[in-house]
Amino acid sequence: MGASLRRCRRGLHGSLLLSVILALLGCQPKGPEFAAIERLNGETGNVGRYQVAYYAAIHALANGGAVAIWMRDEPPYRPVVFRRAPEAGEPFGPEAHLSPDDMLRTITIGLTMLPGANDGELFAAWQARRPETGNKFVVFRSTRDGGASWSDPRVLNTEPMAFAPAIATDRNGGVTVAWPDERGYTTGIFGNHSADRGATWLPQDVRIDDGEGGGLMANAVSVACDGENRVIAAWEEQAPAAGRVVMAAVSADRGSTWSKPMRVDDGKGRGAPLAPRVAFLGGRAVVLWTAAVGGINAFAEVWADSSADGGGSWGEDVLLHEQPGGTAPTAQLFSDGKRAAAVFEAKARGGAEAIYYARLQPDGSWSPGKDAAAPLTPAEVKASAPRLASGPDGTLYLVYAAGARGVRLTRSMDDGATWKAPLAVVDRPEAEGQGTVRFPQVAVGGGTAYVMWEEWGDARAVIKTLGDAQNKRPPLDLYVRRIAFH
Repeated sequence: MGASLRRCRRGLHGSLLLSVILALLGCQPKGPEFAAIERLNGETGNVGRYQVAYYAAIHALANGGAVAIWMRDEPPYRPVVFRRAPEAGEPFGPEAHLSPDDMLRTITIGLTMLPGANDGELFAAWQARRPETGNKFVVFRSTRDGGASWSDPRVLNTEPMAFAPAIATDRNGGVTVAWPDERGYTTGIFGNHSADRGATWLPQDVRIDDGEGGGLMANAVSVACDGENRVIAAWEEQAPAAGRVVMAAVSADRGSTWSKPMRVDDGKGRGAPLAPRVAFLGGRAVVLWTAAVGGINAFAEVWADSSADGGGSWGEDVLLHEQPGGTAPTAQLFSDGKRAAAVFEAKARGGAEAIYYARLQPDGSWSPGKDAAAPLTPAEVKASAPRLASGPDGTLYLVYAAGARGVRLTRSMDDGATWKAPLAVVDRPEAEGQGTVRFPQVAVGGGTAYVMWEEWGDARAVIKTLGDAQNKRPPLDLYVRRIAFH
């Protein structure tokens, strides 16, 4: 009896131990799960393009779904289309026009999309040009249910002469849209504002640059909001004596009225500033721009400046990186409300290409500084076109193009101090005539990362003569892949 009881106890203990081991094994974190690669555009090669990068956008939803928008080539027109995945694991729905019916016969540039304060809320804006008349409109649409339905379209410019727009939002439902505009003798910066999530807008758009000596060929506008009432716009323009400069103006009433513009850059760079981008970190405004010069004395630079009083005054320019012999870098100024950071590439003609990351500190300094900066990417990989996103837990996700045929994804759980080994999102086989992989983007929601990228066909496959170069373009496709993290 006693021996039988002891054997029974040993059996129970063994079974319990086995159960505990199995439970512990089951609780071990799983590696990322890669879904199949999906082509977003329904017809092969019919994604529209423009001469600047990043004219498609993807945003993830809190439930793991996503919405993607891009331009569809419908010669001679280029309207906007979208697809949505309702939640994690669900397939993307059918491709549908976001351009309204009366604007399908337009050519889109400057397509942009930004999330609002509420889950499922997205704001999209773009320039729609009617080629028959030359009229150019800034079109706005929004969704509050993750793309299941969209608001009626609104035209925000009161004269039909607008170019590519930029969007900023605040936590109380304010939306500000700004754009370059050629209604005067030269290009200026205009904007419009909604205080109710895009339902109503100012009856008349507002000029942001002063148009008096400034505003000469103003272009490449960027806007940001501190989350409350303060909005800042930054742009590049041709000053009468100084050449191309970076300018900024501030609105204290959510975009209804604007301060007199101020010059941001100190003019210390060896090249003229290009494509400024603006963001907030708390009450501090920050502007990032690049500069490059070609030829025998080629170089590339990445610069930043910040304002402790939200754009009222500016400090000393900070050189984040310089690349002798380099070409114009692709840079992103990233902000998620908790941090602001710069990610950019440094590449020399015919040489190495690498990705760098620097984070803005509360006092306006950058970490790491220029002299301590080290590439995030392996030396043997030609890395370019970086883009950042953050997850709900604060994890940073970085994607970049790896060579001509691949995309990599890496993560940081410590605000960019260290990064995990890169994951291969896609590696297309190297073969003649296969084209290139370009401009990856990443969006994160519900434990799912969506990585989207373009694949450009080989121009030699379609352009055989000088006449072909006038009316033919290589095919362009848009792909996405989901990666689930547990």
